Amino acid sequence: MWMLNYPRVIMRNLAYIRMHHGKDAIVSEIGKRAALILSRLFGGMHHLETSQIKKIDWSDLHHIRYAHNRSMSTVDGDDLTHLILLAHEYGVRVTVEPCNFKYMNILFHPRKNRNGRFDERHPTILQVIERFDY
Repeated sequence: MWMLNYPRVIMRNLAYIRMHHGKDAIVSEIGKRAALILSRLFGGMHHLETSQIKKIDWSDLHHIRYAHNRSMSTVDGDDLTHLILLAHEYGVRVTVEPCNFKYMNILFHPRKNRNGRFDERHPTILQVIERFDY
């Protein structure tokens, strides 16, 4: 299991999700990890577009899909780089794909461990850098 060492942030995220989905909303493990990444990436869940937060199925066990309406970059607002680092920290495969003319989808897929089968593992950022051919 991945270390989610931000218990206060996780509790705030769950409270925010339940505020928009009802007090009995179920949040899967990948839902918690995706919310933590989004929260850390954008400085809190309250900075995300509420209409899109309401559309997320936080209970999904296979992936979480967030429709994002702003550009992302590696410099001068390094949210794309930050997203990559957070994905490697929490063992979440992140996919960015087109949605429509206004939004792009950010998909969060859970990974089980650092080693193992291709579809179960997620390397650390250091493991990726070691493999990178400069």
